[in-house]
Amino acid sequence: MSNVTLQPRRWWNTKIAVAVAFTVAGAIFTSLAFQLPTMSRGQPGSGLFPQLLGAGWVVLALINLALDIFTEWRARRAAGAETPQEALEPLTVLWMILLVLAFVVLFEPLGAVISSMLFGVAAIFLLKREDRVRGLITAVVMPVVLVVLIQVILKQSLPVGPLGFIPFLDH
Repeated sequence: MSNVTLQPRRWWNTKIAVAVAFTVAGAIFTSLAFQLPTMSRGQPGSGLFPQLLGAGWVVLALINLALDIFTEWRARRAAGAETPQEALEPLTVLWMILLVLAFVVLFEPLGAVISSMLFGVAAIFLLKREDRVRGLITAVVMPVVLVVLIQVILKQSLPVGPLGFIPFLDH
């Protein structure tokens, strides 16, 4: 009998981890840059260049990340040494990144409740293969609970989107 233990295969490698860290750093830089004024008395403000730089950083970092994930997926698929579920893991990560980007874009126009529900439902269908009913209930109930907690109890405002007619959501 052998004492050899098999390590589970990882879907990521160091290159993908660095790309994720670079993307997160770009997103943090960009969010800080958007706190600076874009325009000042009809002239470009001090925040315009950092905002453009940050937006370009994030776009290029996301392209790099997507290419790294796709290259890893293609290499694993060519090797043929993994199950179909393992082969889909890099694509699942790419879909989750796209879902997060859609969530960020839709957060302001749709509001916190609707955008969070859409994100949760999409993530459940993408990630959860079994027991989707419980996941869907959680995806619908949790945003409502969190918004009530933040808006009513903590008295902090969140985007309300088309639900502005609900009295406790509109501050």
